[in-house]
Amino acid sequence: MKDDIYLNKLGKKIVDLRTKKEISQNQLAKNIGSTNTHMRRIERGEVSCTINMLRKIAEVLEISISELVDIS
Repeated sequence: MKDDIYLNKLGKKIVDLRTKKEISQNQLAKNIGSTNTHMRRIERGEVSCTINMLRKIAEVLEISISELVDIS
């Protein structure tokens, strides 16, 4: 698979998990020390994340990093 397909799948997973937890995009961005614009781009699959950012996102969503990146 191409990288952009993985980024899109990851972005959609973050959106799904975030909405299930009733966390706004702005709240998630703030809690991970990012901006709403950057979070939006991650969720759209436009940019990749560092491992530290993935760790922070997983922490806020109360899941493990492995659960977060399990997008096969």
